[in-house]
Amino acid sequence: SSRAGWHGNALFLNMQARPWNGGHVFADRNAVHLTAFGKDWFLKRPIAYKLRQNNVVLIDNLEQSPLAPARVADVDDRALASFMCGDVKYAWDWNVVKRETWQSELGLRGLGHGTTRLPPGGRWMPVWETSNDFAFDPQPRADHLNVPMYAATDYMADNDDDWTMYVRTRHLPVRRALRTAGVVRFGAQGAELDAVDGAGYAMIVDDLEVDDSERHDFTWIAHMPVNAKIWKLNENEAAKNDNRPSAAFERDLHIFLANSGDQREPHDGQPVLMLRFVDVCHDDQRVGEKSLESIANLALDEKNKLSRLTVTTNAKSACFKVIAFAYAYASSGGLASSRVPHTWWESSDELKIQWPLRAVCDTVRFVPHGAGAHGKDDFIVVRDGVELCALTRAMRPSPDRTPGDDDDEGEQEDDDGGLVRRWEFTGERSADKDGIELLAGRYDAKTGPPKLDAAEGLVFGGVGQQKVLFDAVALTDTTRFSASVVVKSPKVGNPTPLLRHANEWKLAFGSSNELRFKVGDTENVTKLGQTDLAMIRSEWTSLFVVRDVGVWTVYINGTPRVVVESAERTQSPLQLSIGLSGGHPQYGMQGAVKSVAVFSTVLNPARMRAMSEMALNGGFALGGNQHSADIGLRGGEPLSASVAREWDFRNESGRDGLELLAGKYDSGAGKAGLPKFDSAQGLVFDGVGQQKANYGIVSLADPTRFSVALVFKSPKIDNVARLLSHEADTKFKLELAPRNSLKLRVGAKEVIGKLGDASTAELAGMWFSACVIRDGCKWSLFVSGRARGTIETNDQIEAQLHLTTGLFGGHPMHGMQGCVRSLAVYNGTLSPTAMKAMT
Repeated sequence: SSRAGWHGNALFLNMQARPWNGGHVFADRNAVHLTAFGKDWFLKRPIAYKLRQNNVVLIDNLEQSPLAPARVADVDDRALASFMCGDVKYAWDWNVVKRETWQSELGLRGLGHGTTRLPPGGRWMPVWETSNDFAFDPQPRADHLNVPMYAATDYMADNDDDWTMYVRTRHLPVRRALRTAGVVRFGAQGAELDAVDGAGYAMIVDDLEVDDSERHDFTWIAHMPVNAKIWKLNENEAAKNDNRPSAAFERDLHIFLANSGDQREPHDGQPVLMLRFVDVCHDDQRVGEKSLESIANLALDEKNKLSRLTVTTNAKSACFKVIAFAYAYASSGGLASSRVPHTWWESSDELKIQWPLRAVCDTVRFVPHGAGAHGKDDFIVVRDGVELCALTRAMRPSPDRTPGDDDDEGEQEDDDGGLVRRWEFTGERSADKDGIELLAGRYDAKTGPPKLDAAEGLVFGGVGQQKVLFDAVALTDTTRFSASVVVKSPKVGNPTPLLRHANEWKLAFGSSNELRFKVGDTENVTKLGQTDLAMIRSEWTSLFVVRDVGVWTVYINGTPRVVVESAERTQSPLQLSIGLSGGHPQYGMQGAVKSVAVFSTVLNPARMRAMSEMALNGGFALGGNQHSADIGLRGGEPLSASVAREWDFRNESGRDGLELLAGKYDSGAGKAGLPKFDSAQGLVFDGVGQQKANYGIVSLADPTRFSVALVFKSPKIDNVARLLSHEADTKFKLELAPRNSLKLRVGAKEVIGKLGDASTAELAGMWFSACVIRDGCKWSLFVSGRARGTIETNDQIEAQLHLTTGLFGGHPMHGMQGCVRSLAVYNGTLSPTAMKAMT
């Protein structure tokens, strides 16, 4: 909210860019409310669920979901001007709905305890974005603000098992959807006029562009009192009010609130609101060929007892720039010589606003940046050489945490992601010391510098003063790049220097389980949870530093964890280092580094997740071709050396030890009978649903570390079907689940993962590899090599697996239909590449 003053006639403007919040939400993001002279000019309706019921901009007369959030992109509040910029791109990009789990019969109470049906129609997906993603001032230490909205506890919940379950589907993708609005005050200059001109004026600037090259209808809406009337100026007077040479039409709308139905113009002293449209669209001068009267309409809405002002332009993009100014009408001397301003454009980006009676001339600058830089234009107001306000803050990209398989860029395994330089310290390149300098401080003089190990990489095994310097890396653009380090460290939770560039920025673990990132004098910190701590201590973990102009983001395995906003210049070339050669050794590095890399691009989260997966599972950590070791088990052992048992049901020799069964619904005359073998399809389950395959006993070398892989396809892809279970003690089972998903259950815990994003009909004809991998207390579910979820449990199983497919008994609707091509059990944990190769 912003006001021109505190007296009764002062102009007041309110604008809201609402992020996530509770109930009774309206489609009112970036809506404005304007009052002056004690009158409501732009009404704020008490109930306005639809976009067209609010003071906003419509695109092609389309609605928005009331639940989709906006965010504040910039704000500046000073003595003589207060402005805010709101971003509603997400609300146009996505249609968002919420399912109240305590009222719905459709599903579970709590994420991870069952399945839930998504809304019909469209391509729906969970909303993985968090409250912090839309916050102007994120609070990374507030754990409840870092929870995806699909899994966040509902604000009215009685307990933590009541979830909001926000889901989304594509709506109208836009490149920009910004509104900047606020008030400029006249201040002490001409203060005696405050009572007759509201002590200031408002500006409302809209910048919208749809993500295509077509023309669209952009409609600027303001809801006004039912007695609002347009008082039209004659053309000569309108021309006087704007010295812009191209002004060939009435650009002003002067609106008053009539005391009676037959009043046609304001009386002396009666308040009038001037709306001056100084610009309407970016791409051409079509507005200059029409009068404002021809594209503006003030219509009476008797049902809702209001008047609706609309101004519509058909263009490729819209840039409504509106001056709102309230004044008391005076008939003597004519309008031009009384209250209203003169306006003209000094250039395409600089607007002059002159107030004759106030002896004030303001300059408004619209500094273009575009999506590749700040993401929005700068908005600056200057008076007599003094800056009144400046919205110049760099805007973060619109939030999108869509998992990697929804992002085509993340699918390109052979794309190096703009790789400039990489050091790989494990496998066949472990002895390669090119481009690094290994150092040791005085406390580590006995241990010596860090050492290279084929399995563990670059090992910091000293007291804490070991250090590595990397050769300089030249960047073509120091405002947009990424750097990564793959590390594991027993010192996580304590001060540990991870990666730094000279004295300009540094990434480090901090005390009290912190992850810290500092750019210049600006630092941000986040707390690491117990899962993070356990992972970093024992597994290769990928950390990424990504700079996108003024926004620096640190990711752990592709998930953003720390954000720092800083325009600090980065010197090129990059001079990276890890460790601390000097200073107190308790602040030094201990642990191992698998790889370090620098990229000339802003890596997307999907790409980072793919790289992190490869780093964990034995391949090259970052981009490029896969390591040869990645074709088998993690750590490089080939598949052939680790098979405990395998069946290929297309070959007769691969069917040994199999017992086929049929229940009462599938046995007898005229029934399907037992599952059948086919040389192309493998083992075919084509009955009602009680056919079953018993694979017998498989002995494991280590029941805490093994993999089971099943290759299948099924027409029951969107229903319940028993794919695989460990029959002896029902410790784990793998099932098809509704909505094209797989469900892994281990003891009392379960995890659900989708098979893919294609239609049900398309998925029903596809082969999938479903892999269950146990590694200690962690059970992971993979579909065709892609991670779909993890369960952590200490449940024990015996060293002998008794595996089955199908359901011999019970209701046939839960039985198996489809084909199983192969089944294999491995002593070890499969790599994602090996799993993908199976299909």
